[in-house]
Amino acid sequence: MIAALLILFPKNFMWGNFLMATGILLIICFHHLDKDLKGVLIELPFLLMNLIIIYLQYSLKKYIIMKSLVIIAICLFSFTACGQQKSSSNSKTNKTQQNNNMDTSKLTNNTVKTVFEAWQKGDNQAFLSYFTADAKLYDDGNPRDFQKFVKDACGHERFTSIDKVENDGKEIFGNFHTESWGDFRTYFKFHFDADGKISRLDIGQAN
Repeated sequence: MIAALLILFPKNFMWGNFLMATGILLIICFHHLDKDLKGVLIELPFLLMNLIIIYLQYSLKKYIIMKSLVIIAICLFSFTACGQQKSSSNSKTNKTQQNNNMDTSKLTNNTVKTVFEAWQKGDNQAFLSYFTADAKLYDDGNPRDFQKFVKDACGHERFTSIDKVENDGKEIFGNFHTESWGDFRTYFKFHFDADGKISRLDIGQAN
């Protein structure tokens, strides 16, 4: 407020800009402490504008014009960001609807069906609860770290269709989507121990 008043008077124009730049810098620091990157990005143009004005000693009229242009640019940026966020939200909603609409009637093994649904929802804790503590993972026949796989993939990779189910409902074949490798056909094969817990999971690319 004080900085804005000082800018109105030519003699105090530079001091007003110094104070305003200092205030904006403090706001940026607060945004940074709150890990609010968007807030930092919004304030940066204002800070840069003040520093440029101080350096070039622009008149009040040009300062107002330039700052108005910055405000317009930031408004356009905000509208674009909101549009992107809405698009992302719609995409997530569509994925959820796709998972909910998937026909799981082919999954005749109740445990496999529950595990499959947990995987599709990205609920890694529920997914892991049906496995033994030392469960093994084989990817196309090659051993992998099971816990790391679930942590990295669950919630980011999912089936988009169930083509067939074999071995009393313990083997699932279908189309699969990953954020890293795109879409392809895959299989999940579950192996149970004597206590009914899943002790091994085989995954791989299906023909």
